[in-house]
Amino acid sequence: METASVRQQVMIEVVWPKASVIREVVLVLGGSLLIALAAQIQVLLPISPVPITGQTFAVLLLGALYGSKRGPATILAYLTFGGLGFPAFAGGTSGAARLVGPTAG
Repeated sequence: METASVRQQVMIEVVWPKASVIREVVLVLGGSLLIALAAQIQVLLPISPVPITGQTFAVLLLGALYGSKRGPATILAYLTFGGLGFPAFAGGTSGAARLVGPTAG
């Protein structure tokens, strides 16, 4: 007996059902911008060089909205923008040097 596999939709596909390359680009770039903006909301702790940011919430939200393919593409785009010099990381910092060391990851 064969069973038909049914592809489950992620939340964003219910809101914006028409698939296109433009939709994918807008979603990935918009998600990257959301992560960058949320990274600017930060709480500095005196006991750690790593700030607590709103970035964690944005990443979890986008993972739920975007699913397992679009979510990682959005994170990769965010890291690429920050690594290339756009002020995307916590505190408006940027550059490849921020991707290594105690505050990376």
